Amino acid sequence: MIGHSFGGLLTMIVARRGLAAASVAIDSAPFRGALPLPLSALKASAPVLGNPLNRHRAVPLTYDQFRFAFASAVGEDEAHELYRTFAVPASGTPLFQAAAANLDPWTEAKADDQNLERGPLLVIEGLADNTSPPAINRAAYKLQSENEGVTEIASLAGRGHSITIDSGWREVCDTALSFIRRFADLDAYIEQSAFRQLFDADVPAATAGAMAAGQRPGTLISLGEPSGEPAWRTIPSWYLVARDDRTIPPEAERVMAARMRARTSEITSSHAITARESRALPRYGIRVASVPWQPGRGRGWGWGRGSPARP
Repeated sequence: MIGHSFGGLLTMIVARRGLAAASVAIDSAPFRGALPLPLSALKASAPVLGNPLNRHRAVPLTYDQFRFAFASAVGEDEAHELYRTFAVPASGTPLFQAAAANLDPWTEAKADDQNLERGPLLVIEGLADNTSPPAINRAAYKLQSENEGVTEIASLAGRGHSITIDSGWREVCDTALSFIRRFADLDAYIEQSAFRQLFDADVPAATAGAMAAGQRPGTLISLGEPSGEPAWRTIPSWYLVARDDRTIPPEAERVMAARMRARTSEITSSHAITARESRALPRYGIRVASVPWQPGRGRGWGWGRGSPARP
């Protein structure tokens, strides 16, 4: 489990429930027990916390506010590009919850550090972060270190709160993945009870059940391994977006297709396009070859005529 800012706090909340094999919290938001409140953090959050009515509003940042809070450690040109690309109004509720965490005994912003099932945790801090300064991250690290599990901290010099989205993103990615590889080289699969909802909600129940039972687990590490030079840089590419995909959000698919400069089509389908629309795929320039599905032989799943098959 890896999260940044309030995602870092959510990562620790999930970890405390014993649901993460390993966790990385990057420039985390503060939680109950983390007492430091540096002036830079107050200034960064002032556009929201300065007006109590913002608790239930979506609050936008001006460029200057974004520059201080997020893009403090990058050049002016990159800061403008980050602002144009990523700045959107966001709910004020989490900020008010975090600000009052040490005053509210029922606060949601708490991360129990005593759960023995928490798993290994890495705290990553950007040393030039104004929103989540080192004092906040080190307080989080100190509290989490009371857990008997592995707790580590990594400090990245010259990195601000845009640490995961600016041009230096690979440094934090490599730091997180090197930690995850030490503890979480595990196989992952979709629980059968959730499989149909997430993967193939629009195929017949019998097919969906067979696919869930015959799915082939994949290593978690593969989700973070660099792909090398992408083929779409040098050859023509096509992309078929599944509008009802609950595994990969359709908007993310559109972004990837645009980045590839792919010839893009869209279809109303779940993630299991080849199961539901195999006969229609040739009109999109896609041909599907079927191999009979053989459970128990590690073949994964796929779909053909009559019974499940691999594409």
